[in-house]
Amino acid sequence: MSANMLKVKYMQLTLLFNKAYDLIHSLAKTLRSKRRPFSVLLGATLFKWEEEKITDEEIYNCICELDRYQSNDDSRRNTLPGQNLVNKLVEDGWEPVIQKECIQVWRKAFPNSYLYEYKVMGTFYDVPARTFFAVQTDIEYRKQWDKLVIKLDIIDKEDVENGCEVMHWVMHYPYPMYSREYVYIRRAVISPETNTMVLVSRATDHPACPVNNKYVRVTEYSSRMVIRPHRTYDDNGFDYVLTYFDDPQAAFPTPAYNWMASSGVPDFVEKLHNAARELHKQEQRNKSSLSITKSQNQKESCSSNNLEYMYM
Repeated sequence: MSANMLKVKYMQLTLLFNKAYDLIHSLAKTLRSKRRPFSVLLGATLFKWEEEKITDEEIYNCICELDRYQSNDDSRRNTLPGQNLVNKLVEDGWEPVIQKECIQVWRKAFPNSYLYEYKVMGTFYDVPARTFFAVQTDIEYRKQWDKLVIKLDIIDKEDVENGCEVMHWVMHYPYPMYSREYVYIRRAVISPETNTMVLVSRATDHPACPVNNKYVRVTEYSSRMVIRPHRTYDDNGFDYVLTYFDDPQAAFPTPAYNWMASSGVPDFVEKLHNAARELHKQEQRNKSSLSITKSQNQKESCSSNNLEYMYM
């Protein structure tokens, strides 16, 4: 049997295995839901913001992490990390996965799991930090550029400035697997004092989105993105650090899943980058159009004033 045929057989077995896993997972959820109807009714209570919210301390820790890595980077603005930064990451338990121009991917074994947490560090020079941040926080634009989004909505919001939001996100998975469902809390903060932009997300539960049999609920998920512009938020160029983990409840063989995750996370960052470039182009076109309109209005105003002067 040829190598290509073996590869096809392997993929077919993997898909069948995942389909069986999803069916068993769905059946287990059905049985659990039948055993606890009263708890579902009790779930119609207010969300516990004080227990679940993303705190100022968590935001501060994200900024401190970026500071720590940048202070150890002896090759700032170069394509690969300096030895001091590499030593710091290794000291923190990270191992390198991808080292490319303007992007590095590291991973660390997640506690009590066969999966890894991933850290992506990189630099983009062709879009502003504010645009890259907006691509991630603007859910309507996300629905346009991310073709895997089935559903993405804000289902609850903390009634304070710079507060948290609870999100409901359904992500398409390839057939024959069920789509994945995320209920998570997120908080976006822009900190002029530290010249950073921070977006923190993590899985939670919410009474408005009980577990159902239509999707596979992802219960372990976290994402921390920190962005620092080279100059200002609106100038091109910034550094970023993304730390990401999720357990998609998929029965992939461990090597296969870890390979997909190690390539999938940087691929997603590149999708963010492409979406930011497109949004930046739109913003530039809008500015040009506005500038032309303003110039035309000024010319018309000047012509009108001259006519009035001539006929006075």
